[in-house]
Amino acid sequence: MKTNNFFWGIFLTVLGILFLIDNLSILNIDADFLLNLWPLILIFVGLKLIIKNQILTNLILIITSTLLALIVYAFVFNPFSCGDVRIYRDMKKEKKETISHFYSPQIKDAKLNLSFSFGKMTINSNTDKLIDGEVRYKASEYNFDGEISDTSALFFLIQKEKGKSVATIFQSRKKTNFLNLHLNQNPIWEIKVNADISDFDLDLSSLKSKEIKIESNFSSGKINIGKPISESRIYLDLNFTNLKIDLPDDVDVEVITDKNFSNVDLIGLEQIEKNIYRSKNFDRTKDHFVIELSSNFSSVSFH
Repeated sequence: MKTNNFFWGIFLTVLGILFLIDNLSILNIDADFLLNLWPLILIFVGLKLIIKNQILTNLILIITSTLLALIVYAFVFNPFSCGDVRIYRDMKKEKKETISHFYSPQIKDAKLNLSFSFGKMTINSNTDKLIDGEVRYKASEYNFDGEISDTSALFFLIQKEKGKSVATIFQSRKKTNFLNLHLNQNPIWEIKVNADISDFDLDLSSLKSKEIKIESNFSSGKINIGKPISESRIYLDLNFTNLKIDLPDDVDVEVITDKNFSNVDLIGLEQIEKNIYRSKNFDRTKDHFVIELSSNFSSVSFH
């Protein structure tokens, strides 16, 4: 039997068995552990070159090809980390987290904190519940949770990752993660969104929002803003992001901008100071928006 045929025969057989077991959803391998074993391949290859006994050589080939198949499987179907870089493949089976809570008129204010990446996110106010929605994902791991008191509520979506790492992904053309949320328009909302490598459409036009924070990296999005409550504030921290903001026509606004290599469309606003722009009647209105914009290599337009 030729050595090459023997090695690749074992490799393909083991890899095929792993794929089959994965399709049956009965196998969960610790990819980080497997990837740390890659130096063993070098050791076994070295032993094969030294040892002349045919039986031991065949045993080494079996172990090496099996280990290589496990590592290939771990790379394709599981997230793994290398140093400070965490890599995901989007071929993992789709999972889902849902959140839903009934609305009570006693709840006057609500907070929503979202951390989302590698996909498409939508938010609107089409629900009679306090909050209702789901996240479907292949890359990363997500967890919905919330805390309810007599008059207030806090909801958050967090990514479950091991330690601090930089996320990297090899994606197909299809989006890997999908987030769809519906919020009740009666409470006063504070919304914070952290979006990385995502497309987002936030229709907040029917919501009463006292404060909105958007942190976005390598993303593209659109935000529809409703009426301000006294001096409502919007904080935008954008890096390599294309963002369109729709504001009500009869609402006054002040934009404080720190733009670095960015294109910011401020047509219709008067420059008050070096980095401050205002609509004409801003000083004479009680209810208005103050937008603090920090942008790097981004494009921002107000409509």
